[in-house]
Amino acid sequence: MKAALTLLVSGVQLYEVYLIYQCFFARSKFTVQYMFAAYFIVFAVSSCQYLIVNIPALNMIICFLGLFCLTLLYEAEWKNRLLAFFFNFAAMFAAEAIVSAIFGYVDAELFTEREYYSYFGMVCLPLVQFLIVLLIRNFRNLHCREDVPTSYWIISVVLPVLSFYIYFQICLRHDISKANLLGSSVAVLLLNILVIFLYDRQIKASLLEREKESLELQNKYQERQYNLMSESVERLQKHRHDFRNHLKSIAYIGEQNDWPGMSSYINHLEEHLLENDTYIYTGSVIFDGVLNYKLQEANKKGIDMQVDIKIPSDIVIVPCDVTTILGNLLDNSIEATAGQEESWIKANIFYRSGRLNLLITNTFSNDLVRNGDWYRTSKADSDKHGFGLKNVQEVVERYEGIMETNAENGIFSVKITLYL
Repeated sequence: MKAALTLLVSGVQLYEVYLIYQCFFARSKFTVQYMFAAYFIVFAVSSCQYLIVNIPALNMIICFLGLFCLTLLYEAEWKNRLLAFFFNFAAMFAAEAIVSAIFGYVDAELFTEREYYSYFGMVCLPLVQFLIVLLIRNFRNLHCREDVPTSYWIISVVLPVLSFYIYFQICLRHDISKANLLGSSVAVLLLNILVIFLYDRQIKASLLEREKESLELQNKYQERQYNLMSESVERLQKHRHDFRNHLKSIAYIGEQNDWPGMSSYINHLEEHLLENDTYIYTGSVIFDGVLNYKLQEANKKGIDMQVDIKIPSDIVIVPCDVTTILGNLLDNSIEATAGQEESWIKANIFYRSGRLNLLITNTFSNDLVRNGDWYRTSKADSDKHGFGLKNVQEVVERYEGIMETNAENGIFSVKITLYL
């Protein structure tokens, strides 16, 4: 009876671990079947060790290693893995300490085998842990791939570890009452929840700051777009005023049968009319704003930038996402090509059957190094040359899209497909 109940409780606890990791990680690296197999292996190893060997210290070590190994199933940076691991361990252990204190089975002598909970206590344990899971799932920003100050991260990791060190020191006192022990357990749990709450708020603040910057960029692009449109209208009015005189001149040259002169005059007129009039118009203000702004920036730096875009004017996409994708990619391209003997950028953008496809290619100097799925510059200030691909990747993931990068023979390319 006890063995069966232990296996059931362990299975429920592992599912609760899965739910907490879902709060910290946006997506997994593997298929659902692979994830299930990995969790099952952790469950089988820990259960066998508990039922067959049952050495308390070894139980904790295996639990420790199992929780950490499960973080490797998800796409995340090491800082996020460690934070998720420490908090998961802290939350689960705090719940166990609370239930243990209520039923009087807390014992800090980890190397002493002893009878565990009563049956009622074993049933209560996953219920208390599930309440913690429900609370943590209200923190909706933990899974975001947002950089927070290193000091915040260090505090968020150190405090759970420090709180449990203090808790164990309290448990070692044999004269402590059950009420004080229960109070200490609850305090440890609340402290760790507070840490995660503050960490979640910090991520939200960073997200809002980045959204603010994106909106400011969007406003700048749109303002530039309106200025370009005004300048085009002014040029059109000017050309319209001179157009009658040009027609009279062409008619006079024709009357003189000076066909070479007429051809030369028309060619000169065409060059004059089209001078500095490279302008992109799709009907989408945000696309036109970003592209025209970057087009002028590239021209100022002597970069040959060509844009081929075919999208409906009423395309449905969040303007800030357009700013993030095109702004980052074209900024990177302009930065990579500036100052080279052969510098060009090609942007191909088209919409078809609910899919928005983007292909940005550009020349680059040989200072790129592969870093996993990303490319980084080998320059000394590489932190400032991160190419913005992580921000772009986050937007792509929100649309369940695909992003591929490639760099060879002096040509760098980014291919993106968004499902709208």
